[in-house]
Amino acid sequence: MAGELEYNDYFDHLLDWYPHRYDPNVFFTAYEDMKKDIKGVILKLSRFLGEEYIEAIEKDNAVLNNIILYSGFDYMKKKLSEVYDLRGSEDIDPIFTGLTYMCEFTNSLKPPEDLPELEFVRKGIIGDWRNHFSVDQTERLNRKFLEKMKDTEVLQWYPIE
Repeated sequence: MAGELEYNDYFDHLLDWYPHRYDPNVFFTAYEDMKKDIKGVILKLSRFLGEEYIEAIEKDNAVLNNIILYSGFDYMKKKLSEVYDLRGSEDIDPIFTGLTYMCEFTNSLKPPEDLPELEFVRKGIIGDWRNHFSVDQTERLNRKFLEKMKDTEVLQWYPIE
């Protein structure tokens, strides 16, 4: 809640990029949009990237199906788990070297033995946080959201319950 995260504050990140959502060189979408209509988001992204990408999808339906498969939650979670399983290994694929620091750091943590094994990514279900947050946590998150997003259009995008 204090914004002291390895990857910066979520709210600040959103506020920095939201004004650029219509810039010609920025593709802006939300996880919720992808969960609702992955095919539509992929087609929109293909158009954004260039005519050759939309043509490739239209020419061969397997291209779209592979994009859906390889960008899907289950596949991405599996690949991320494989990276974490290689913590400290020399066998990490070069594409994942950016995660080396994160893997080394999390591997160095020694949680209490009575804690269940933690997963970096849980279920990928929109709104599942409601099953895990206490009333107090929900209220604090809503206050933080309203404080950070006041006077922005983002309030219309993510309604508070």
